[in-house]
Amino acid sequence: VNLEAEVRKATQAALEAGPKPDTFSLAQAKIELLMSQGPYANFLQSPIYLGLLKSHAEDAKSSQSA
Repeated sequence: VNLEAEVRKATQAALEAGPKPDTFSLAQAKIELLMSQGPYANFLQSPIYLGLLKSHAEDAKSSQSA
């Protein structure tokens, strides 16, 4: 994932100041936003992924009835 230069700089500065629980919060939020709007969202709607989900659900259903 390509993060904006500002985000990389802010994360680097936070690391240099000493790692804290929220050190990666900005980067994480940006990555989650990019993933929700980009290829990952498209993948979740793809025939390959939907077929995999269907197959898994069918396998789980047959395992429960056995």
